[in-house]
Amino acid sequence: MDEDNPLECKVCFTEYDDELRRPRNLPCGHTFCTHCITDTLGNGSLTCPNCRKEHYATFATEFPISYLAEALIKSLRAVRISSTTSKRPRRDSPKGISKKLESLRSEQESTVRVWITNCQQSRSQMNKYEEHLLKWKEDHRGLIELLDKVAQQNREALQSLEEEHCSLVDMRRAGIDEERRLEALLECLTQANSAQEVDTAIDDADVCGTGAQDWNYAIQKCFPSVKAVHTSALVRESTKKGLEVINRKSGGAVATPVIIDSGKTIQDKVDLIIGHSSLTENTPQAIRPKEKFDVNVDFLLNFPGSLKNSLLLGQMFAVVEDEPVYSAKISLQGDKICLHYLQDKPVPPEAKTVKHSQLMSVVDPNSTLVFLDLAWEGSSGGRIYIRLSQTNTNNWAQQFLALCTAQQGPTYANTHFLGTFRHVQEEGVLAGDYEHNNGNGGAALQKGLASSQCTGTWTEGTVSGRKEDDATAAQFYIITRVNSARVGQAVIGQVESGLGVVRSAVSLSDVRKVTVVDCGVVLHL
Repeated sequence: MDEDNPLECKVCFTEYDDELRRPRNLPCGHTFCTHCITDTLGNGSLTCPNCRKEHYATFATEFPISYLAEALIKSLRAVRISSTTSKRPRRDSPKGISKKLESLRSEQESTVRVWITNCQQSRSQMNKYEEHLLKWKEDHRGLIELLDKVAQQNREALQSLEEEHCSLVDMRRAGIDEERRLEALLECLTQANSAQEVDTAIDDADVCGTGAQDWNYAIQKCFPSVKAVHTSALVRESTKKGLEVINRKSGGAVATPVIIDSGKTIQDKVDLIIGHSSLTENTPQAIRPKEKFDVNVDFLLNFPGSLKNSLLLGQMFAVVEDEPVYSAKISLQGDKICLHYLQDKPVPPEAKTVKHSQLMSVVDPNSTLVFLDLAWEGSSGGRIYIRLSQTNTNNWAQQFLALCTAQQGPTYANTHFLGTFRHVQEEGVLAGDYEHNNGNGGAALQKGLASSQCTGTWTEGTVSGRKEDDATAAQFYIITRVNSARVGQAVIGQVESGLGVVRSAVSLSDVRKVTVVDCGVVLHL
C-alpha cells in the first residue's frame, strides 16, 4: 500500500474505521489506530513508533481521538466514492422501467441510506460504550489487586497472632511446671522435721524462687507483642471499614433495572443504570479528570477509594513542596488523623502523597492538639495528647508545635527525659533537649524566647517551657502533681490524656531511660 496514504495507520497499514481502528493522537503529535496503540502499550507506557518518544498511559482510550483525521478521512473517502460513482453508467433514462417503479426504487434507496446511517450511529454508540467497558475492567483489576493485598495482610496478621499464641501456650506450660515445683517445695518446707531437711528445703526454695521470678519477668517482657497486636488491630480495623463501605454502597441485594424506553441511546441507559448524575456529584475531586483539589480532613475521612485505604493501611504521607525527600507519615488513631513529624527520607513507592502545607493549614491555632509517644525498656509506654495554648499568639506554643512536627528541622522525636523535680508545691519531669539529650542544650528556635511573657495557671498536667535562657528554652516541664494551682510562666498547654503514662515514667528508678519515640500533630477529633 502507499506509505503516504492518510487513510491508513502507519503501523498495521490498515485503513482507519469507526470501531477498533479509530485514529488517536499521541502527545508527540503522531497518529495511530486504537488497535495498534493497545498492542504497543506495556507496563503503563508506550514508545511512539515514529519518533520513539515515551508516553505514559494504562490503556489506549487515554489518548484523544483525532477528530481532524477522521474528518479528513471521511472527505477523502467521499472523493473516492464520488470518483468511483462517476465512472459507472448513468441511469438517467433506464430502459424498460416505468416512472412509478423508478419512484419506488428511489424511495427504497433513501430508506436504505437511513438504515445505513442508523447502523453507523449504533456502531458509534457501541464504540463509546466499549470505552466504558475497558475502563471498568481496569477498575476491577485494580480492586482485585487491592483485595488480594488486603487478604495477604490478613494472612500475615493471622500468622503473627498464631506465633504469639504458640509462644503464650509454651510459656503457660512452663509456668505450670514452675507452680508444681513451688507446691512440691512448699510441701517439703511444711513437712521438714530436721535441721538438715529445713536447710535443704530453704536452699531449694531460693533456686525455685529464682526460676519463678525469671518466668514472671519473661512473661511481662514477652507479652504482648507490640508488632503482632498493633498489626492485627490495624488490619482488622481497615478491613472492617472497607467492608462497611461496600455494604453501605451496595445496600444488600442489587435489583437489575428494567429499561423499557428503547428510544434511549446506550449511554443514556448506562447513565440510568449507574445513576450517572448522582455519581458525578458525589465523586471525590481527586478522581475527576483534569481537576485540582484541596486536601482537608473531611476529604481524608470520607474518601471511599484507594486514598482512604492507604490511610487505613499506613501508606499515606505528607511531602514538603520542592523537597520531595522530606515526608511525614499520616496515621488514623481511632477518630484522630495524626500527622507525624517530618523525616529526611523519601516515601515508599506504593504510598499516596498529599502536600504537607495543605494539611498544616487545617490545624486550628485556637485549639491545637499534639502528641508525644513515650517508651522505655520493658514497657511499650504510651501516647500523651497535649492541647496547646493559642499557637497563633503564644510563642512558646508555636515552638512546641514546630518541634513536634519538625517543620523547622529540630524535633522532640528520639529525645530522652532529662530528670525529675520535686518541690513543696509541685513535682514533674523535664524533657526536650533535642541537641545533646543531656540537659545542656535545646536552644530556642527564635531569639529572645526566654524573655517572652506567657503566664497561665499551673495545675496537674500543665506543660511549661524552661525560661532560664534561650540556650535551653526548647526544654519543657510536665507537671505531674501540684498542691494548689498557681500562676506560672511560659505555659505551653495542658495534657489532655495520657498523664498516667507520664506518672509511670516518673516512677522509674532512672527517668532518663524514657524516650520520645514519636511525635506530631492531630488533624481531626
